[in-house]
Amino acid sequence: MPSTPQPSFSVDAAVGGSFGFASSVIALPGTPASDACVRIANLGPTHVTVKLGTLPLSVTQSTGLTVLAGDTAFLTIPAGATHVAGVSAGGPSNASTVNIATGT
Repeated sequence: MPSTPQPSFSVDAAVGGSFGFASSVIALPGTPASDACVRIANLGPTHVTVKLGTLPLSVTQSTGLTVLAGDTAFLTIPAGATHVAGVSAGGPSNASTVNIATGT
């Protein structure tokens, strides 16, 4: 799952959510099959680790891409991917809010 630098990004759709201490899944917004990448903005206080794919899907700190607190990552959407799994590095009561947008 390579991180892809984007000189410009046209949003198809976006959704907000949060990732906590246990791995959870959020559906990619918009039409992921026709979008090239996903932007994940970590608005929370702790870093999150994410992984794109299809259900069932989970991630750990060692199996995904880490997005630091306050940072944004652009990821290429793998063929067929419909969801993003995420987990926060914070303790059980320390979730991180994210904004997930698909586009080109």
